[in-house]
Amino acid sequence: EIREIVKVASVGESKRLILPVFYDVTPQQVGDQKPPFEAAFRVHEQDEEVEAQTVMEWRKALKTASGFFAYECQG
Repeated sequence: EIREIVKVASVGESKRLILPVFYDVTPQQVGDQKPPFEAAFRVHEQDEEVEAQTVMEWRKALKTASGFFAYECQG
């Protein structure tokens, strides 16, 4: 869940060991927020029930997580 990624990204900044697994996407796709993330974020940004600040936190967390040493897995 994206809220967990927000928590993990903030913990990662405090020097804890975090190993993200990127399944069928590359860390670059996640960090650059290209497809499929681009369209998903656009949907959430247009959703009146989701605050703009929340979407910004999600974007920042994914960008942060994409910078961690990670395991890439292609399905």
